[in-house]
Amino acid sequence: MNYSKHLRDKQMNSLQPEDAQGLIDCLKQLQVEDPSLFYTLQVDAESHMTNFFWRDSRSKIDYDYFGDVLILDTTFRMDRYNMICAPFLGVNHHQQPVLFGCAFLLDETMETYTWLLGTFMGAMGRRQPKTILTTECEAILTAVKATLPKIEHRLFKPHVCQNAKQHLSMYYGQLGFESLFHSIQGSEKFSNANVFQNRKSEAMTLPEYVQKYEKAAEQQRREELHEDFSLQCE
Repeated sequence: MNYSKHLRDKQMNSLQPEDAQGLIDCLKQLQVEDPSLFYTLQVDAESHMTNFFWRDSRSKIDYDYFGDVLILDTTFRMDRYNMICAPFLGVNHHQQPVLFGCAFLLDETMETYTWLLGTFMGAMGRRQPKTILTTECEAILTAVKATLPKIEHRLFKPHVCQNAKQHLSMYYGQLGFESLFHSIQGSEKFSNANVFQNRKSEAMTLPEYVQKYEKAAEQQRREELHEDFSLQCE
């Protein structure tokens, strides 16, 4: 048995055409309010949606300012669809996490991650980060080498976070790195899992994931604005 094909077929059975259409309708509505919002999807030979990516206009602006360090977090799985929810994150001038965009992925193949990284770069005007941090996944490692061969690629995982000064001494003193590591390793301030807290993920639809993500982005931006205002008042 071709296990990869069997797994993909099983996932496709969970992702119905109406799910994909509901997601597109949701993003179209957001695009009415934010005309510079970008979204795209990848389909298979039978025109079934396999992967999806979007970013709003503010994410593009934030990436222009704070995109030197890019984190791709692929640790959260959407139970209802057995898909990966993969946000792109960075760190702002207050050492706070900042969202650059998000993807829904049907599998974890090199082809999928190559598509995702290429799509992200296109959505961000081809501006490349100086460093990208990802989980330790062979498919991601290969995709990064193929798509972003000239940038620094680092891994993030709990033991790296705990020993950040040892493993990333050349970066640790730079703006945002300590906050960055704590945020992506489960900080209460923000983490991938916390975007969807207080809801049972197995019951959430794709549009609900988008709405929760957008609310998390709005909250992050309010916190950044609050810090900006606090500094002006000092």
